[in-house]
Amino acid sequence: MGMAPKTCRLILHRTWLVAACSVVETAVVAMSWLGWVVGNLLACEELIFFWALPGLMFFVVTVPALDQLFQ
Repeated sequence: MGMAPKTCRLILHRTWLVAACSVVETAVVAMSWLGWVVGNLLACEELIFFWALPGLMFFVVTVPALDQLFQ
């Protein structure tokens, strides 16, 4: 019975962590798509490189980290 509050707190902290990561990840992916679209429309490779690539890298790093969190 004494373990239940600790378990609930752990689940709550993980839930908040995942929610925060999801919000940040969504913002970064949106920034990446915006950079990709605007960069292609303006034919500006620098815009694609500096906006789209960091968002892609953030997504590639974050998803496996969240998988490890729940194993």
